Amino acid sequence: MLVHFAPATAMMVAALWFFPVYTGAGLALLLGLVFVAVGHGRKVRAQTGKMANKAFLDAYGQLSPPPAISISSWYGYPTFKITFRSKPELEAAATRNAGFKAGIDKAFGGAGPRSRPFSADMAVFFTHEGCLDEQRARNQTA
Repeated sequence: MLVHFAPATAMMVAALWFFPVYTGAGLALLLGLVFVAVGHGRKVRAQTGKMANKAFLDAYGQLSPPPAISISSWYGYPTFKITFRSKPELEAAATRNAGFKAGIDKAFGGAGPRSRPFSADMAVFFTHEGCLDEQRARNQTA
């Protein structure tokens, strides 16, 4: 397998040997592009967090023990997991959950290409702390 990298390695060494200024400039440009991409990714994550926290506070700000929110990304789209302490709390917050979905849809509705636009229904997941235990118990009895 290393044999496949030998021609590329030889070309890089030759370029560095015969054109050191161009090679150095190319490496500096590549390194600069990496730093710009990392900075842009951090900026996008910070904006996503701010918009999600605003929608979260609008929907669940009045609850005394608010649910937990987990923000992640899947195929470039933001995803949100709202975890309640119990199943009755989850069921009681149905209208608030709809409000949160509406806020997320408003904040991220323009994301994605026209062929696969952002969908809050697919990006937001509501659960409670004992959900996995319930599913395991249900599967063991079946």
